[in-house]
Amino acid sequence: MPVKAISTFSVLLLLTFWIAFSQDADRLARAARLFDLAERQYNSEAPTPASDSLALRYYKETIAAYLETGDLPVNAINSFIRRGNILQGQRKYGEAIPEYHTAIRLSRGKKDMPQQFYLAHLYLGTNYYYSFKIDSARYYLEAASDLVSTNAGLPEQDVLFNSLGALYLQSANYEQARNYFSKALLLLDPSVPEYRETSSGFLNNIAYCMMLLDDHQGAFSIYHNLLADPYLRNRVMQNIGHTHFDQGNYDSAMFYFKRVTPRDNSATVRMLQEMARVNIAARQFPSALQLIDSSISLNRRINGAARDYGVAQLLKAVVARELGGAGKALNFIEEGLSGVNEINAPVTLFELLELKADLLVEQFNAMGSVALLQESVKNYIAAIRVANFIRSNFDNDEAKLFFNRDQRAIYQRAAFTVYRLFEKTKDKNILEEYLFVEESLKGNVLGDNLRKNRFRMASTVEPGLLKQENELKQSLAYYTTLVNAASDTALKHELEQERVNAVVALSRLQKKFEKYPGYKLYSSGNLQDGHLLSGMMKSMGKDNAIISYLALDSLFLCLAVSHESAGLFKIDGDSLVKHEIRQFVSALHDRKEGSRYNGYQYGKSIYQKLVDPAWQFCGKQKRWTIITDGILHYIPFEAIPVSGDPGDYLVKHKELGYHYSFSLLNSNKAPQLLSFSDSSWKTLAPFAIRDSNIMRTGLPVLSFSNEEATGKDMVVFKGAAAAKNIFLSQAHSARVLHIATHATANEDSPNGAWINFYPTNPDSVMGYRMFLQEVYPLNLQHTELVILSACETAMGELSVGEGLLSLSRGFLYAGAKGVVASLWLSEDKVTAYLISHLHRELEKGKPVELALQSAKIAFLEDESVPASFKSPNYWSHLVYIGGATPADQRPSRHWLIAGVVLLVSAIALVVLRRLFRGRYVPGRPQQG
Repeated sequence: MPVKAISTFSVLLLLTFWIAFSQDADRLARAARLFDLAERQYNSEAPTPASDSLALRYYKETIAAYLETGDLPVNAINSFIRRGNILQGQRKYGEAIPEYHTAIRLSRGKKDMPQQFYLAHLYLGTNYYYSFKIDSARYYLEAASDLVSTNAGLPEQDVLFNSLGALYLQSANYEQARNYFSKALLLLDPSVPEYRETSSGFLNNIAYCMMLLDDHQGAFSIYHNLLADPYLRNRVMQNIGHTHFDQGNYDSAMFYFKRVTPRDNSATVRMLQEMARVNIAARQFPSALQLIDSSISLNRRINGAARDYGVAQLLKAVVARELGGAGKALNFIEEGLSGVNEINAPVTLFELLELKADLLVEQFNAMGSVALLQESVKNYIAAIRVANFIRSNFDNDEAKLFFNRDQRAIYQRAAFTVYRLFEKTKDKNILEEYLFVEESLKGNVLGDNLRKNRFRMASTVEPGLLKQENELKQSLAYYTTLVNAASDTALKHELEQERVNAVVALSRLQKKFEKYPGYKLYSSGNLQDGHLLSGMMKSMGKDNAIISYLALDSLFLCLAVSHESAGLFKIDGDSLVKHEIRQFVSALHDRKEGSRYNGYQYGKSIYQKLVDPAWQFCGKQKRWTIITDGILHYIPFEAIPVSGDPGDYLVKHKELGYHYSFSLLNSNKAPQLLSFSDSSWKTLAPFAIRDSNIMRTGLPVLSFSNEEATGKDMVVFKGAAAAKNIFLSQAHSARVLHIATHATANEDSPNGAWINFYPTNPDSVMGYRMFLQEVYPLNLQHTELVILSACETAMGELSVGEGLLSLSRGFLYAGAKGVVASLWLSEDKVTAYLISHLHRELEKGKPVELALQSAKIAFLEDESVPASFKSPNYWSHLVYIGGATPADQRPSRHWLIAGVVLLVSAIALVVLRRLFRGRYVPGRPQQG
């Protein structure tokens, strides 16, 4: 080819490239101009429908211009996101969805677009929430949260945590919702123009949670400060009215509701329903029905939530019930049930099923048809399954405890209805349903944690996650303790912020655990299969029995179970019986010098009413595990007299242990103590030796703890060697952990319970005092038994379903298989005697129940112990809580080893009897 031709071809080729490049540059410039025009309309200080329409058009043209270039840079993705924002603001939720989905698809994996990928997830999650698609909302918001965990600099995290808080609120986890709303408030930048408006919204959410958690005064305090905000005034007025209604102040509630300006939104739908509730409470049923119908009409007009329609039908059913139309009320219930499920309205579904069951019981009472009773039981079971579902989604203990307390009544009504059905039919299969109801209430918080711990140990969870979880739990315990101890308001507020950060971080970490295969299986428990009772009966030893009490308002239900049969019976629990129980417990706690024990008569009555029915059913079984409830948690059953003979206590007839539920008994193995190495039994006696540091605390020396700190195969830490940091370093490796020290319970708040170690720095209790919150995160998965030789370690605040929130429960929560602890302030010499005997019996290989029984019988039969100290208020304070050993399992030892043990025991017995030689002068009781 001639050179001239080649040159001409090259020029033409370059010209073609230049033209194409120029056209692309023009297209890019045009796209940039269009995006700038769109941004001006989008960021208008006073947006209007017209400005939104222009912005939508310009963003659409921007996207088209970029598509012509064959490239989709950041601003193209931003255009999809902005279009979604505008459409979502116009409540065109369906039209916004494809915009966000496109942004997610186009930004996925792009290194220069992490922010766009995150924001598209965040906004799509909120879009689904506002369109009542809760499952999808949760999916995309959790995905946004995962992105934040790997890129802390992503924007609008306050929106993310506020949205997650709304999800927790939707699922009735009010405590965690408040934590998330508080976290959102902490993340809000005070320098941004919209700070005041946004922070007011977050505070309104926090106050709403406080109202739901029964902190009405706290809610009022926030609401009244927010009334000055014109943007929130309507919502705040409504919430103030709702809070007054929650308190039963119906006139005040209606006063605030009437000051709200109605709008076409879901908030007005709910306000109309709240006004209807006020009218129902005032028995103004025509007005109530009119308001309910108005709420239904508005909900249809705005295409509102199925939840709100379900609530309207629930309220109609309530009115029909009040007017005597149970049949009509059931029709409204069925209509309400048609549109709700566990995902879109779990609380409403629960309430509808609960009311349906109640109505069926009323019909049974009127007509006597067993079929109605069966149908009622079926609906109670369904309601409780929903309640279990709601609680299973709670990721913090406080929310679960509040839920149990708030919903206690339905468990009681359901249990009594199942009992009535059992009495009518004598069908043993019904006992499985009864146990399902009881187990749905009892020991769930403790059980959930132990199951999750087993999952962590059995699964392939990354060690880094486990380490992070442990650090967060320690931080949470630390800040919770400091918050409770702080008196300075500013410091308390600062510490509370740190506590909220730890709570939310732990909650986010929990979501990572949930992604591991098998997590749901471990965390769900074993209540769904309906065979818990029959399974336990097959696995029980022939000499074991389980006696489980459930406290109702005016009676107790008792389920007695052995390997061969099970029975359910009713026990009177009226005010007289409860008075006798309180007097019996009071007598046990009274050890004033010179005063006589006066609990015998109350104990005899308690035996006849509470124990004898169980004895009639499983009296031949010698090892009883007792699952108590309500006021019965305070009773050591060992101290109950069996007959009129002096000193004939239940402890002489039965080996007794306690636990929190059948499920925990079924899943938690009994302590295995037949053999252990020299370093596996660890005893800490921090107050055994007097020194200047102990004297500075004002706490007495516990000299008799020296007698406890002796025994075979035992590593002993005394005095300064028993400091808190030493305990923390040693606890996880101990098979038997024995702590002889000062402790105290707080029956009003579990946060006030503590146990003391050696005061390395006597001027700071934080350095030597371990609070209950610090016990929970301990790793005691390999600990067979904890012996808490300290006052009140089995006492604490009484919590519905969970029993006493005690230090002993805290050690079980941390993973120990069993705990021996004290129910009240004990006499240190008596405790030393019992614990020393307990050690020796355990060294023989005896199960804990039998070992503790043997120690108590030895005390009662020891002639060197004065008779005045053989009353139950001196010796029955120590109880065993934990897994039950099959009573037919007995240790196997060589005669030579047994002979040596007997010789050692005989020598030790001589030493211990010297404590009681001559006239016994009571020592100073332990301070705690």
